[in-house]
Amino acid sequence: MANEYGVHENTIMKWKRQYKTNPELALSGQNGETPPDETERLKRRIRELENEVAFPKKVSAYFAKHPQ
Repeated sequence: MANEYGVHENTIMKWKRQYKTNPELALSGQNGETPPDETERLKRRIRELENEVAFPKKVSAYFAKHPQ
């Protein structure tokens, strides 16, 4: 099953343990897997990557308006 879904065996075992402990919470997506600081770090990284993608577009728009 781990290979089929592309996750590590330990992850499936952890999910199974969480489900046995508290099925309602395990399926709600609020089981605390991602700590808040990790979430903030990932959001910051997404913004950085979005800026990296937007920068060439802005530069090309600038040079399209101001050809030299």
